[in-house]
Amino acid sequence: MPRSNGPPAASRPHLRPARTSGGLSPGQLDDLRACFYGLNTVMRLHCTQDEENNFSLAP
Repeated sequence: MPRSNGPPAASRPHLRPARTSGGLSPGQLDDLRACFYGLNTVMRLHCTQDEENNFSLAP
């Protein structure tokens, strides 16, 4: 497996609990899934607003 050119995992403390405990707990997975759904919603709203702004500028 090729090595990543990014920083070592030790410098990413937010990943350490999942790695040392053998993975994410079901509660952590639910929280992560909720964050991704929220991010998706925000991005869809942003893109919709951006598209509306582009149409309003058209002659």
